[in-house]
This record gives sequence, C-alpha cells and structure tokens, in this order.
Amino acid sequence: MVRRTRPFPPLGSSTEARPAFLSSSRLHDHVSREVQYTAWHARAHIHARVVQYEMAALAPEHTEEIARIRREIEATVRGLIRAGVDAGRFRVTNPGMAALALLSLGIDVARWYRGDGAWTPQEIGEQYGELARRMLDAS
Repeated sequence: MVRRTRPFPPLGSSTEARPAFLSSSRLHDHVSREVQYTAWHARAHIHARVVQYEMAALAPEHTEEIARIRREIEATVRGLIRAGVDAGRFRVTNPGMAALALLSLGIDVARWYRGDGAWTPQEIGEQYGELARRMLDAS
C-alpha cells in the first residue's frame, strides 16, 4: 500500500519562481535539500527500497501515484539546476542528466544503507550534499 503522506521529503515546486536560488545562499539551500533527500532514503531505507526498486509489485494506481511524485521531484531538481546554469552558478552541459545523477545518489542509499553501518543518515546526507555542490558549482 502506498503511504498517503508524501513518501519523499518535499523539494519545492518546479513552477515556483526562484530568482533567489541563484545566490550562493540558495545554492546552499539546494544542497540542504539533497542532504534531506539522501538522509530520508537512509532513515526510511526499507520503505524507500520498495518505492524505488519494487514498483512492479505495486497495484497500478499506486504505481502511477509513485511515478507522478517521481516526475514532480525530477522536474523540480531539473528546473533548479537549469536556473543555476542560466545564471552562471552551475556548469553542467545537460541539466536533465545532472538532475538524474543527483537523485540517483540519494536513491541508491536505500539499496546499501544499514542502520548498524558506519554512517548515520545525516552524515550520509551531508557528504552527498557536498558531492552535489561540487558537481554543480561553477565557481
């Protein structure tokens, strides 16, 4: 059964006006979102594994619900990256591919994370946030 609460941390709306995003503090905000997204995949790794890797086992209506949420998240991240590229803050040649790469980093945590492992969800999120910043930052 699909949870009726949003199964991922909110990343904002792809249709929101985000001129402030282009400042360096907004870059930090985006990285903070990556931290939250990645940490969620660690904290909720069992749920996340089902959502990310077992969609074929879901009922059609649940599959569509998860697919819609994924499309929203991808569009949001892609839009944020595109805005950063347009403003000269980010240096990527393909914002769509950059968005999928960043999202994939967070998603894959659900596959390998274990609660008794070496890193906490917050530590993983912070490290992945730093990787996201370095992947995108044009300065």
